[in-house]
Amino acid sequence: MARSNIAVRLIILFGAFCLIFPSRAHAYIDPGAGSYMLQCAMASALAGAYALMVYWRRLRSFFSRLFRKEPPHGPDGV
Repeated sequence: MARSNIAVRLIILFGAFCLIFPSRAHAYIDPGAGSYMLQCAMASALAGAYALMVYWRRLRSFFSRLFRKEPPHGPDGV
């Protein structure tokens, strides 16, 4: 338990160090990249909504079976 806690702290510390002291990137993000990322995000959201719409009946029946309460049994438990 203590080793995993130390490992997590080291990973967080290393990530923070990399964010605080970045190396030179010599990169350029053109203005069209933002609209492309927005387009990808919107397409993902719409595809997820469509998949949910198509499989809604199956998902609803799955979760209703999963959380269904068992009918009460008689006094002798049968």
